[in-house]
Amino acid sequence: MRYAGFGIFVVLPILEIVLMIRMDRTIGIGNTFLLLLAAAAWGLHLIRRAGLRTLRAWQESMDRHDSPGNALLDGLIHFLAGVLLVVPGFLTDGLAILLLFPPTRFILKRWLLRYARERVATGQGPQHPPGGASTGLGRSQTIDGEFRHEDP
Repeated sequence: MRYAGFGIFVVLPILEIVLMIRMDRTIGIGNTFLLLLAAAAWGLHLIRRAGLRTLRAWQESMDRHDSPGNALLDGLIHFLAGVLLVVPGFLTDGLAILLLFPPTRFILKRWLLRYARERVATGQGPQHPPGGASTGLGRSQTIDGEFRHEDP
């Protein structure tokens, strides 16, 4: 996880460019552009559909007094697949398509749930400073002051 940013922001774009050049040489620049455009359009459709479906599933699970966790996780994975399709490149498109397959999605959901449970069990979840709610800056939101009630 230490070098994930380097891989995402440096290595991945270089690999995507190399792959696009190879696709250009194989199928031509016009077809390469059309494939990338079609993938982006599909990604936008997935993002919209995932949001609406997740909201609907969440409402239905709340009506049944059931936990919406599975529906929210499915929606998150579909949203992530849509975002990966919008990003121009064939590696990200391939990863997005993998996320859309139910067996791959099942494995990812199982891993995410196990990761979240381990983080909570070891106390590595979100930390809040003592004395008040976290502001995200490590300071408390508690304000010292005086209160006086006056009758009209």
